[in-house]
Amino acid sequence: MQTCVDEIFQARCPYSQELLVTNARYGAIEASRCIDEMFQELGILGCYANVTDIVGSKCNKKNRCEIPWNDPEILTSKSCTKGLPMYLDTSY
Repeated sequence: MQTCVDEIFQARCPYSQELLVTNARYGAIEASRCIDEMFQELGILGCYANVTDIVGSKCNKKNRCEIPWNDPEILTSKSCTKGLPMYLDTSY
């Protein structure tokens, strides 16, 4: 699940199940709905930080969770080329 700028990551489990974040990356990962293909053509994508622990600490064992795109802990996790659009890519 991709969370772009100005969006909120929202995860929900049906019934009484609990969330388990298996992978979370933050950065300018690849051309997607969050990043135009122009950046891929320039060869400047692929920059990201593993934020699985951060997202997991906010969501694991809960039935639902929300994390805004500008969560300070996630924003400070990676410094990619200035000006690149970055996004959160999460699996749970």
